[in-house]
Amino acid sequence: MPLEELAVKAGKSKIMVNSVATGAAMACLGFEIQPLLDRLSVEFRDKGNEIVANNRESALAGYRYFKDHFKGSVPHDSFGSVTGKKMMLTGSQAMALGPSVQG
Repeated sequence: MPLEELAVKAGKSKIMVNSVATGAAMACLGFEIQPLLDRLSVEFRDKGNEIVANNRESALAGYRYFKDHFKGSVPHDSFGSVTGKKMMLTGSQAMALGPSVQG
């Protein structure tokens, strides 16, 4: 995934690469993007509207890129255990997520 390219285009800075990657991870796991967008709004509200908007746009760019370029997703309930809003998985399961959806 062209993380840095997407960060510069959507978030106007390569520092937004973390938001791009997080958005892609949400798509990979089959989660909706809105909870992440809401969290970014809260997390960066003290830094101003532009920073909030750049982070949100970066996360959306990663989410959309993943949906447009990769087949399927790894449903978040197909591994580990989910309790409430937290997920438990092993390091091996975490490492397997990316390649498993590339086909």
